[in-house]
Amino acid sequence: MSLYSVLNLAQGGLLAQQAGISVTSENINGVGLPGYSRRSAQLDAFLRTKGVAGGVHYAGTERAFDAITYRRLVGEVGLLGAADARATALAQTESIVAPGDGSIGQQIGDLFAAFDALALKADDPTARTQVLFKAESLAQTFRETAGGLATQRQEMLTQAQGIASQVNDMLSSIAELNRRIVENQQSDGARAEMMDQRDQLTREVGNLIGVNVVQEESGAITLLSSGSSLVEGSRAAQVNVTQNTNGDLQIEFAKGSTTTDVTSKVDGGQLGGLREARDIDIVGMQADLDLFAAEFAAQMNAVHSAGFGLDGVSGRPLFTGANGTPLPAPPGTAYALSVNPLLQGNPDAVAASSDINQLPGGNDIAVAIAQLADAVLPSGGTPSERFGAFAGKIGTLVSGANSELTLRQGTVQHTDSVRESHSGVSLDEEMVSLTRYQRAYEASLRVLKAADEMLTELTQRL
Repeated sequence: MSLYSVLNLAQGGLLAQQAGISVTSENINGVGLPGYSRRSAQLDAFLRTKGVAGGVHYAGTERAFDAITYRRLVGEVGLLGAADARATALAQTESIVAPGDGSIGQQIGDLFAAFDALALKADDPTARTQVLFKAESLAQTFRETAGGLATQRQEMLTQAQGIASQVNDMLSSIAELNRRIVENQQSDGARAEMMDQRDQLTREVGNLIGVNVVQEESGAITLLSSGSSLVEGSRAAQVNVTQNTNGDLQIEFAKGSTTTDVTSKVDGGQLGGLREARDIDIVGMQADLDLFAAEFAAQMNAVHSAGFGLDGVSGRPLFTGANGTPLPAPPGTAYALSVNPLLQGNPDAVAASSDINQLPGGNDIAVAIAQLADAVLPSGGTPSERFGAFAGKIGTLVSGANSELTLRQGTVQHTDSVRESHSGVSLDEEMVSLTRYQRAYEASLRVLKAADEMLTELTQRL
């Protein structure tokens, strides 16, 4: 072996160990970085051939990556995103329909108590005024509850559209990274960095809409969601969120001139959780609220209309729609519920007696209305029981959503731990590797110096 071959051997060793040190340093710097996957320098030995010394050379950087574990992790992240969004939305819904104070149930109890007081002294203006005040408070609470639910649904539409915008930006970035990764087939740190960026973006997309990941041989990935593709190679679809004629979310994937309605299939990620809470859970609560308001008002109106006010007028319902119009049937009943304008500011118009000849002291109507507190509504349950069931329903939904959230947090944590065990960085292991590469570098440097010294001495003697 010539001295020049020895120099080449030492140089190759230096370069190879230097690459190992560089990759190890990247790992140490990558500790704690979201989506970072451990890398290792691939150092290949080559044999001596025809006067060329053997040795070692840097063949590229290998990224620790388990496609199966990663695919499962992205799927679990999508389920967690859905559970989180739904639990958060339902917690807000609960604060609207069942606040700690001033709820519909409490207001109904106050109204019946006011009619009880009126029955004891039907000619008392204060008792009549109190009935009107409690009736208006109840009607306002119904309207505020219905309005709160409608406002929440509108806000969730805006939130869903914001999520779609984020997803579209990320899909474009993933498609661009796909293109660059396919073009750069060299196994180096730059390619590994792009793959890390793409995997982190994919995980974030999964949290927002829920996706399945398919690894391609070229190094690109395909993202699937709701039975359709979001990313294929360097092409990304566009996610559009609008509102259909029923007021529900409409979610479409647009690819070129083709648009696919995937609304019914979107059940993962925050978008899926929002859709379930907004268009299933909250819509159900709105329907229950409207039916409750309609049946309660009809029962109260039937009795009140049969009575006479102190002015001798009968046939006036206690509750109407806005501006005295007939109270609409569901949907929209709760939002329209109002005290009859003919009674507002007119305590004498409150009916307490069914016999005009018993005025002003007749009280049978006031007694009958007070007794409605124990009367069963057409769909079942007394007014207080119906509100209890209404509040209990949202409580059950919130409890179930929170349980699902806890479950999904656990599965993501477990799956992420599995990924970390394969792709994560251990500082202890990296310090061992760093020491090994440094010692090998020093050994190669000694060979280089020895060969250089021998070559120098040989040159001087010649």
